[in-house]
Amino acid sequence: MEPQILLDKNTLKIVVVASIIFIGSLVFRQLFLGSTSIIKLNNGSYLSGVISQSLASSTLNAKDGVNFSITNQRFFDNNLYALVTLKPLNGSDFSGFIVFKDFSGFYIPILGPGTAINVNYLISLPKDLSQYLVTNGYTYEPTY
Repeated sequence: MEPQILLDKNTLKIVVVASIIFIGSLVFRQLFLGSTSIIKLNNGSYLSGVISQSLASSTLNAKDGVNFSITNQRFFDNNLYALVTLKPLNGSDFSGFIVFKDFSGFYIPILGPGTAINVNYLISLPKDLSQYLVTNGYTYEPTY
């Protein structure tokens, strides 16, 4: 008894060609595009966008992602003040930190950019922010 062929020769050719194209596209994708990976972004503060816009549009004339990247944000005194830590990009010397104060929903830089502030400025800042700056070495004693 001869085996029964369920597909005619033309249909079989189409199935083989389609399979080769499908497998070839998978190999091409793996070789040239690499495997896909899941990218997980950290959750930012709900004020991250406001801080970034304030920094980019301030008189400092620097742009996030061009001159610097924001590496850390901390908020003090019920979100009235923000301390933003910066990392320079593209050979920029724009690093250190900036202290912002909220004026009617818009954060304006009031100290910095710099790597340390004079301890005499601490009296004008809220206690929790002042304590954080001292504890983390962001202050210096002036020499007269």
